[in-house]
Amino acid sequence: MDSITAGIKGFALTPTRQVVANLSTAQLVEEALRRNECRLTAHGPIATVTGKHTGRSANDKFTVDEPSTTDEIWWGKVNCRIDESSFNSLRDRTAADLEQQDLFVFEGYAGADSNNRLKVRVITPNAWHCLFARNMFIPETDPAVLDGFEADFTILHNPEFRADPETDGTNSETFILLSFAEQLVLIGGTQYAGEIKKSIFSVLNRLLPNKGILSMHCSANYGGSTDDVALFFGLSGTGKTT
Repeated sequence: MDSITAGIKGFALTPTRQVVANLSTAQLVEEALRRNECRLTAHGPIATVTGKHTGRSANDKFTVDEPSTTDEIWWGKVNCRIDESSFNSLRDRTAADLEQQDLFVFEGYAGADSNNRLKVRVITPNAWHCLFARNMFIPETDPAVLDGFEADFTILHNPEFRADPETDGTNSETFILLSFAEQLVLIGGTQYAGEIKKSIFSVLNRLLPNKGILSMHCSANYGGSTDDVALFFGLSGTGKTT
């Protein structure tokens, strides 16, 4: 890839090092092990260390306050706002730093319903974070489709890059910034992979209700028929998937 398009405004990265896109699960595991990002456990899965952040950094998540969001979002403790200039500054610096690293790209979908799914692109310097995205989202595997893939939302994931709270308007060096205008998410200062998933969930939680669809934080099991469905609600880590 000579450049990687990100965002509705045509913002693009121009990488100076290796970029690999849409590797298989096995290839990403091999890359993560080769790069010493993780270790292989006795039963096959990989294990990694995420540093000081072993969960989400809710106080470091912001949504850009701009014309399309200013009157639609319930601003407050949960939905914190950040101005466009602060976002743009962090976007440019995050991107410039990513351009100097090897990059892994995932392209696929959030949601199985083809009428309502979100096309997602994740750009990260770590193979294991790309593997996480591949596990959480639905990968596109058709080369013809990938050749013309245009993401609805892009995540620039740069976990080692840190913000300057005094000048960037963040609460700490960690930042998770969401811009609906640019259809872009910035993540920095945290190795915790769940921020990738949760950021896209936040996007869906705004877009789907406008289409008459209620988004729920749950898992679903079905019995003898697809009409026999049970929903399991609970906080993260309480066993919904299990």
